[in-house]
Amino acid sequence: MPQSAEKLADNESPSYRSAISKKQAITDLLLVVLYIVAAIPFAYLFKSVFFLPGVIIFSLVVCSLLLKWRGQTWRELGLRRPEKLWVAGLWVIGGYLFLALTLTLVQLFLKQFELGTPDYQVFADLPGNLFLLFMWLIPVSWGAAAFGEEMLLRGFVLNRLAVIFGGNRLAWILAATTQAVVFGLGHLYQGWAGFYIATTVGLVMSLIYLLNKRNLWPIIIIHGLVDTFAILAIYLGVIKV
Repeated sequence: MPQSAEKLADNESPSYRSAISKKQAITDLLLVVLYIVAAIPFAYLFKSVFFLPGVIIFSLVVCSLLLKWRGQTWRELGLRRPEKLWVAGLWVIGGYLFLALTLTLVQLFLKQFELGTPDYQVFADLPGNLFLLFMWLIPVSWGAAAFGEEMLLRGFVLNRLAVIFGGNRLAWILAATTQAVVFGLGHLYQGWAGFYIATTVGLVMSLIYLLNKRNLWPIIIIHGLVDTFAILAIYLGVIKV
């Protein structure tokens, strides 16, 4: 196995058994970015908040084709059964509590320095609307966000960036930071406060992913739970929009 692949793989993870080169990683990311850039304008054309989640889902189709082209699978990026379910459960509980604490501190920081609060106007029609509750919970929160964003950003993008940056420890730090900023930019519709909060989420999810031998399941579940509680709070009027 090439040196770069050895650095990316660990003793207990099947990650990157089929090594890819830096050039291949760059090509893969450019193709995904080109698809997303080409698709986003249609969200404004159709004027639907549910179009962008569709872009994420179809991005996974593009990533899946690229993985097959490279002789890889999603399992190698972390979509595999945890070795011990009870350990994975502890990661979910501990990761969720750590993320909740971190976000609380970030929001206190934003409030202290008067940096604003997230703009949730995109959810303006959600309170009391049972149909929209279903749409935001199932296709969006669990489909596009929990599975889609974690597989795309923490699974595909993070690992490709690590190859591009060299595959060493610093490379993983740079890769985690870069994808977190991209994740934050994807939430700019919530204002700069939304950007700061989403970037923090991206960093924490990356940390959990890497510490947990690059297994995606705990962060998928954590992401789904976070969004579920937030959507329910907006629906019930606990969070005002």
